[in-house]
Amino acid sequence: MVANRKPIPSEADITRLTGHNFPGGFYTVAHWENFLLTECTGAALLPDGLVHPVALFHIPIVGAGTSIAEMFALGQGKRTINQGPLGLSYIINMLQAWGGPDCLRRIVMRFPQVILDGERVVARGEISVLREEQSVWLADCSTRLEHDDRGVLLEGTATIVLPENAILID
Repeated sequence: MVANRKPIPSEADITRLTGHNFPGGFYTVAHWENFLLTECTGAALLPDGLVHPVALFHIPIVGAGTSIAEMFALGQGKRTINQGPLGLSYIINMLQAWGGPDCLRRIVMRFPQVILDGERVVARGEISVLREEQSVWLADCSTRLEHDDRGVLLEGTATIVLPENAILID
């Protein structure tokens, strides 16, 4: 047994947690906080005061009244799992690098696998459909985060505004 490692709970103890209600609560993301959380990803602020998805990693930890250190201690794993919102930020950064900081209109993601620390991943995407809406050209895209050995870790769709310098071929 590894020193300082808690014993793994029994299946019965884990099963008893089914149906547990969390107390919940409210949290307001301050502008400065959104700025710092966004800045740490290297991305631009999202339009219309939207909070960067990386906040989905931070806010639940604060709301649970715990810390990142306590969360890591609970995991007891040999490798840290990078939270889904961090992977999502890679996808958003890819889209913004091509379309500009205000391009994102909608994003829907699925998280079929975890990302582990030390893994090399690559964000990829393709335009599936081009359409004009209210005199604005939009691109519906398929997006994913891939690992060389394990395949697709995140996948989804996004709608972005085409950048002015995009070349449209009829």
